[in-house]
Amino acid sequence: MSQIEKNLLVDFILCICGLCLFTTEQINRSLADPFFPLEAQSKGLSQTEIGLVTGCIDVANALFAFVIPYFVTKNNKCLIFCLGSFMMGLSTMIFGQLTHISNHWAFLSSAIFFQILTGISLSMVWATGYVTLSSIRPEWSGRIVAGIESALAIGGIIGPLISAALFKIGGYFLPFAVAGLIETFAGFIFYVIYIRLTSQANEDSKAKEDQSLLSFASRPTLYVVASPCLLVAIGKSFNSATISLHLSSVYNLNTEYIGPFFFAPQMLGYSIFGFIAGWGVDKGYALLISYIGFCHFAATFLIYSLPLPLYFNMIASVSFGIFTSCGFIPLFQHIAKWATSQGFTSETKIKVLTSSFVNMYYGLLRFFGSLIFGGVVVEYLGFYEASTIILCFVVIPVTAFSFYYIKIYYNVKHEENINASP
Repeated sequence: MSQIEKNLLVDFILCICGLCLFTTEQINRSLADPFFPLEAQSKGLSQTEIGLVTGCIDVANALFAFVIPYFVTKNNKCLIFCLGSFMMGLSTMIFGQLTHISNHWAFLSSAIFFQILTGISLSMVWATGYVTLSSIRPEWSGRIVAGIESALAIGGIIGPLISAALFKIGGYFLPFAVAGLIETFAGFIFYVIYIRLTSQANEDSKAKEDQSLLSFASRPTLYVVASPCLLVAIGKSFNSATISLHLSSVYNLNTEYIGPFFFAPQMLGYSIFGFIAGWGVDKGYALLISYIGFCHFAATFLIYSLPLPLYFNMIASVSFGIFTSCGFIPLFQHIAKWATSQGFTSETKIKVLTSSFVNMYYGLLRFFGSLIFGGVVVEYLGFYEASTIILCFVVIPVTAFSFYYIKIYYNVKHEENINASP
């Protein structure tokens, strides 16, 4: 084997190890969804308080995403990436031990604190993971993005399956203890491997790009283009805060079956259709993919709004997974084209600002989605009524999104007619 082939193999293995961190991150991220709402309810927390706790991770993620680009340099990106993974594993392990706290307010405040810590850790992983892995082989950037999405999907599928088995063996704390311990060691191991196998001597730690996220995010049309992100965040936060309680109370479904039969199929739909969505975006069908996603979002919440048999909820779970892939995968292309139309010229700058904006915007939306739709609305109106409200709400962002692109289409046609005229 030649030296070039050896280097190629080493870089490939290093990228795979880095993607494994995203898989463990997703496993830890998805642990609370099937277990925490029921545990919190047994501790006397109201639905609004449950929504507040589940949303804290997202608001912390969003706020820290806003500032972290100012602290990341080319030489410390891997350290921050692995430190975020280490912190997330540690906070997950402690979060699983909160079941031993009997006092209502002590349990609530502790849960909020460690969700905030998890959100900060999540932001560190997301802000630096892509930059770290793409620096290994810049020419693999596109494949690394696809690999990150696949790693997240794998974590979302196997996470509920493994955690359900561990829950059956050792109760509430065991899934958190095992998954958290794995991620803690995985972050440390990857950092050691990365430092030993890569050289950062040619990287300039003083080189900084303009990180004007405030200017980027202050333009109103950006939020129209990012409408799919709005719906993904609301839908996922609603699922996290309510679906396990709904399935348990209405269908008498045991906790250990909720993850494998409802959260895992969601990620399966996401991972399978993600390849189709990615191919469609590369072929120029980004808008079509987005509208397919809108249809699946509406179908999901139409099912949620009706008292249908249990298997319809499994169909809704798969449908929502398809919507998630259709919402996220074209989103970065939509925002990149929008940024170009707004005068941004640096491709690197556009990628940095897009990643930071999506992380911040998505996190804030998930917080308010958990608190408002998954908390207050469900508590005072009920699950079916909240689902109906979300189903009606989808008309607003889809209409704004459509008018924006219709306007662009007619502007392009108008310019073509002017250029074609003698």
